[in-house]
Amino acid sequence: MIFSENGLVAQLAASDQALLRRRCTMVELTVGDLLQGAEADRKVAYFLTGATVALCVRQGESGAGDASLALGLAGFEGAVGVQYGVGIDAGIFSSWVQTAGPAWCIDGLELQQLVARRPPMLLLFSRYVWTVLQDVAALAACAQLHDIKSRLASWILMSELRSRGGELMLTHTHLAQMLGVRRAGVTTAALELKRQGLIDYQRGSLRIVDRGGLEAVSCWLPDRKRVDST
Repeated sequence: MIFSENGLVAQLAASDQALLRRRCTMVELTVGDLLQGAEADRKVAYFLTGATVALCVRQGESGAGDASLALGLAGFEGAVGVQYGVGIDAGIFSSWVQTAGPAWCIDGLELQQLVARRPPMLLLFSRYVWTVLQDVAALAACAQLHDIKSRLASWILMSELRSRGGELMLTHTHLAQMLGVRRAGVTTAALELKRQGLIDYQRGSLRIVDRGGLEAVSCWLPDRKRVDST
């Protein structure tokens, strides 16, 4: 997978891309992998090129289970753990792989040392952290103000956009974990979206049928301009 296919990397000057590339290693991420959080072994930043990763807040002691709530999703447009580069820890957030795929990883301390010498990297990564925080705020508001169907529509749209489109491997159990609700609630909402002709799903494979209709139902849309610019 080409390093510059990551949206953040693509915005760096060629010289900075080369410096970062020499310090990165390509890895294959697996669904359910914990990338950052209290239980993670290391502080590592991942520049995603194929995987998608959910940013979750734990509400209990069961990790990525029913006591978690997803407040962000990163895909090929961004990264996970890039806050280490600007000297910020993961805090209360945990990052779990939603869709398997490749990524380029670098030790968090090594990234911080590199960023300290490259002001353009510092500026870019700081802006990205701020953008992620806005996503977190938007999804947190949705969780308080909107019903499961609207939130489900938003998560499906975001997942499709940040995984370069196509079919999504998303089970009702996983979606319930991401939304912090009961599986039965997701099943009911998904069935209603299917009956309206907005989505189709079978055995964990989900496909958007009517994007415009799904956007009309959703309570929040990802920043399409930010993703399309990559």
